Amino acid sequence: MKTAMMETRLGGHWYELAEDGTRTNVGKIIAWEPPERFVMTWDVNSQWKPDATISSEVEVKFIPDGANATRVELEHRKFEHMGTEQGESMRRDVDGGWPGMLERFRQEIEAA
Repeated sequence: MKTAMMETRLGGHWYELAEDGTRTNVGKIIAWEPPERFVMTWDVNSQWKPDATISSEVEVKFIPDGANATRVELEHRKFEHMGTEQGESMRRDVDGGWPGMLERFRQEIEAA
C-alpha cells in the first residue's frame, strides 16, 4: 500500500492506493459528525479481500483532552458479520494493525 485515502463526507469512500496505482475500496463513511466522530464500514473479509457483504464497522471519536490535545478513540466492531471463526481471526489481525494506522494519522496531523 502506498497510501490510504478517505473522502471526508457522508457516503464517502475509504480506499487504499497501491504503488502501481491500483485502488482498493476498504469501506464507506456511514456517519460523519465533525469534529466529534465518524463511522465507516470495513468491507474486508477474513482473507483480506474486499467484500461489502460482510461489513464490520470502525468508529473514531475525537475527544478534547486539555487546551492543546485531543484523545482519539477507535472501536472496530461487528466482526460477528463474518461468522464466528472468521470474525475472531479478523479481530486478532486488526488489533495488531490499528496502532500503526493511528500513528500514521498522528504524523499527518503534526506535519500539517
